[in-house]
Amino acid sequence: IWKEFGPLLEELLGRQIPVTYETWRPGDQPIYVSDISKAKADFGWEPRVSVPEGIKRLSDWIQKNESLFKHL
Repeated sequence: IWKEFGPLLEELLGRQIPVTYETWRPGDQPIYVSDISKAKADFGWEPRVSVPEGIKRLSDWIQKNESLFKHL
């Protein structure tokens, strides 16, 4: 996931984000693929927001609501 989202976040924030990788834990998914074909076939659903736009919206929301994350 980081391979796709990391560069988008770095571009939005205007800085590099340091990343470290650890060994896999039991239950971690080494590969994650989202397939929306069933939702499209069954419900006619398609995304209305692109991945870059979704990441931008999420980033903007987090920055505007930073106080919600102070206690974590």
